[in-house]
Amino acid sequence: MSIEETHTVTNPRPAVDGDKATLWALVEARHVRAAAPDEFLLLKNTYDVELVRDAVDADLWRIRIMTIRNVWFEGRPEVLFGSIPS
Repeated sequence: MSIEETHTVTNPRPAVDGDKATLWALVEARHVRAAAPDEFLLLKNTYDVELVRDAVDADLWRIRIMTIRNVWFEGRPEVLFGSIPS
């Protein structure tokens, strides 16, 4: 089953401390079944990310820990997560 997705990132709040950094952002993700556009899941999540500078390429940052918290959702969770046991 094919799913069309869009993700919008807003309010990014980075903080760099030497070779470590944190990032907080608000992310809206919309997932729609391609064959049935009325079947969708819209999520609003916060992302808390800890990053570390790459040891070889100092311009590259790597995710150490990422925590995603759902703030709210609208639609059908099974569009993204499959069947949900009752």
